[in-house]
Amino acid sequence: MDVCIYGVGRYGISTYYKLVGRDLNIICFGDRNVQKQGYIVKDIRCIPFEKVLELDKNKTVIVVAIKQNNAQLVDMFREKGFRYVCSYNDIKDKADEKILLIKRCQIKKEKEYLEQVILTGEISDESCVGDYIKEIAEALIKRGKYESSGS
Repeated sequence: MDVCIYGVGRYGISTYYKLVGRDLNIICFGDRNVQKQGYIVKDIRCIPFEKVLELDKNKTVIVVAIKQNNAQLVDMFREKGFRYVCSYNDIKDKADEKILLIKRCQIKKEKEYLEQVILTGEISDESCVGDYIKEIAEALIKRGKYESSGS
Protein backbone atom coordinates (compact mmCIF):
# COMPACT_ATOMS: atom_id res chain seq x y z
CA MET A 1 0.00 0.00 0.00
CA ASP A 2 1.06 3.52 -0.72
CA VAL A 3 0.94 6.24 1.94
CA CYS A 4 0.31 9.94 1.39
CA ILE A 5 0.94 12.18 4.38
CA TYR A 6 -1.40 15.13 4.01
CA GLY A 7 0.32 18.13 5.53
CA VAL A 8 4.00 18.92 5.27
CA GLY A 9 4.28 21.04 8.41
CA ARG A 10 5.46 20.00 11.84
CA TYR A 11 2.86 17.21 12.18
CA GLY A 12 3.54 15.92 8.67
CA ILE A 13 7.29 15.72 9.22
CA SER A 14 6.75 14.05 12.60
CA THR A 15 4.39 11.54 10.98
CA TYR A 16 6.96 10.79 8.30
CA TYR A 17 9.62 9.94 10.88
CA LYS A 18 7.16 7.75 12.82
CA LEU A 19 6.26 5.76 9.70
CA VAL A 20 9.52 5.57 7.77
CA GLY A 21 11.21 2.17 7.91
CA ARG A 22 8.00 0.28 8.69
CA ASP A 23 7.51 -1.48 5.35
CA LEU A 24 5.28 1.34 4.14
CA ASN A 25 5.67 2.96 0.75
CA ILE A 26 5.45 6.68 1.54
CA ILE A 27 4.88 8.11 -1.92
CA CYS A 28 4.18 11.77 -1.23
CA PHE A 29 3.14 14.56 1.03
CA GLY A 30 0.13 16.65 0.08
CA ASP A 31 -0.80 20.21 0.99
CA ARG A 32 -3.11 22.99 -0.19
CA ASN A 33 -0.56 25.63 0.73
CA VAL A 34 1.02 26.68 -2.58
CA GLN A 35 4.25 27.65 -0.81
CA LYS A 36 4.70 24.07 0.44
CA GLN A 37 3.95 22.35 -2.85
CA GLY A 38 7.13 21.01 -4.38
CA TYR A 39 8.82 20.88 -0.97
CA ILE A 40 10.90 17.70 -0.61
CA VAL A 41 11.54 15.70 2.56
CA LYS A 42 14.02 12.82 2.15
CA ASP A 43 13.24 12.53 -1.59
CA ILE A 44 9.46 12.60 -0.95
CA ARG A 45 7.78 15.48 -2.79
CA CYS A 46 4.78 17.51 -1.61
CA ILE A 47 2.02 17.55 -4.22
CA PRO A 48 -1.03 19.83 -4.51
CA PHE A 49 -4.39 18.86 -3.01
CA GLU A 50 -5.83 18.26 -6.47
CA LYS A 51 -3.11 15.70 -7.23
CA VAL A 52 -3.76 13.94 -3.92
CA LEU A 53 -7.36 13.44 -5.04
CA GLU A 54 -6.06 11.67 -8.17
CA LEU A 55 -4.25 8.97 -6.15
CA ASP A 56 -5.65 5.41 -6.17
CA LYS A 57 -8.47 5.55 -3.64
CA ASN A 58 -8.37 1.81 -2.93
CA LYS A 59 -4.62 1.46 -2.53
CA THR A 60 -3.52 4.70 -0.90
CA VAL A 61 -3.56 5.38 2.82
CA ILE A 62 -4.11 9.06 3.58
CA VAL A 63 -2.69 10.17 6.93
CA VAL A 64 -4.02 13.64 7.74
CA ALA A 65 -1.19 15.32 9.62
CA ILE A 66 -2.63 18.77 10.21
CA LYS A 67 -3.56 20.21 13.60
CA GLN A 68 -6.54 22.33 12.51
CA ASN A 69 -9.62 20.82 10.84
CA ASN A 70 -8.12 17.37 11.23
CA ALA A 71 -11.42 15.50 11.67
CA GLN A 72 -13.07 17.46 8.86
CA LEU A 73 -10.23 16.56 6.48
CA VAL A 74 -10.45 12.88 7.43
CA ASP A 75 -14.19 12.97 6.66
CA MET A 76 -13.62 14.89 3.42
CA PHE A 77 -11.08 12.35 2.11
CA ARG A 78 -13.49 9.53 2.98
CA GLU A 79 -16.29 11.34 1.17
CA LYS A 80 -13.99 11.68 -1.84
CA GLY A 81 -13.77 7.88 -1.88
CA PHE A 82 -10.51 7.10 -0.13
CA ARG A 83 -10.85 3.75 1.62
CA TYR A 84 -8.04 4.15 4.15
CA VAL A 85 -7.89 7.48 5.98
CA CYS A 86 -6.67 8.26 9.47
CA SER A 87 -5.30 11.22 11.34
CA TYR A 88 -1.98 11.99 12.95
CA ASN A 89 -3.71 11.58 16.33
CA ASP A 90 -4.71 8.01 15.43
CA ILE A 91 -1.09 6.95 14.99
CA LYS A 92 1.11 9.37 16.94
CA ASP A 93 1.35 7.24 20.08
CA LYS A 94 0.91 3.91 18.31
CA ALA A 95 3.48 3.96 15.55
CA ASP A 96 5.62 1.40 17.34
CA GLU A 97 2.83 -1.16 17.57
CA LYS A 98 2.85 -4.09 15.18
CA ILE A 99 -0.63 -3.40 13.79
CA LEU A 100 -0.24 -2.13 10.26
CA LEU A 101 -1.26 1.43 9.52
CA ILE A 102 -3.84 0.22 7.02
CA LYS A 103 -5.45 -2.06 9.56
CA ARG A 104 -5.51 0.73 12.13
CA CYS A 105 -7.36 2.98 9.68
CA GLN A 106 -9.82 0.20 8.88
CA ILE A 107 -10.44 -0.55 12.56
CA LYS A 108 -11.17 3.13 13.24
CA LYS A 109 -13.66 3.25 10.35
CA GLU A 110 -15.38 0.06 11.53
CA LYS A 111 -15.61 1.39 15.10
CA GLU A 112 -17.20 4.62 13.86
CA TYR A 113 -19.64 2.60 11.73
CA LEU A 114 -20.74 0.44 14.67
CA GLU A 115 -21.07 3.50 16.92
CA GLN A 116 -23.34 5.08 14.31
CA VAL A 117 -25.47 1.92 14.14
CA ILE A 118 -25.83 1.90 17.93
CA LEU A 119 -26.73 5.59 18.06
CA THR A 120 -29.19 5.64 15.15
CA GLY A 121 -30.47 2.09 15.12
CA GLU A 122 -29.99 2.10 11.36
CA ILE A 123 -27.59 0.30 9.05
CA SER A 124 -26.09 2.35 6.25
CA ASP A 125 -24.58 1.03 3.06
CA GLU A 126 -20.91 1.42 3.86
CA SER A 127 -18.46 -0.03 1.37
CA CYS A 128 -15.47 0.50 3.69
CA VAL A 129 -16.57 -2.05 6.27
CA GLY A 130 -16.36 -5.79 5.89
CA ASP A 131 -19.25 -8.23 5.81
CA TYR A 132 -18.47 -9.43 9.33
CA ILE A 133 -18.92 -5.86 10.65
CA LYS A 134 -22.23 -5.57 8.80
CA GLU A 135 -23.31 -8.87 10.41
CA ILE A 136 -22.41 -7.47 13.84
CA ALA A 137 -24.42 -4.34 13.03
CA GLU A 138 -27.45 -6.42 12.04
CA ALA A 139 -27.16 -8.43 15.26
CA LEU A 140 -27.00 -5.19 17.27
CA ILE A 141 -30.12 -3.89 15.54
CA LYS A 142 -32.02 -7.15 16.17
CA ARG A 143 -30.88 -7.23 19.78
CA GLY A 144 -31.93 -3.61 20.28
CA LYS A 145 -35.42 -4.29 18.86
CA TYR A 146 -35.78 -7.40 20.99
CA GLU A 147 -34.74 -5.61 24.18
CA SER A 148 -36.94 -2.59 23.48
CA SER A 149 -40.04 -4.78 22.98
CA GLY A 150 -40.01 -5.59 26.68
CA SER A 151 -39.29 -9.31 26.31
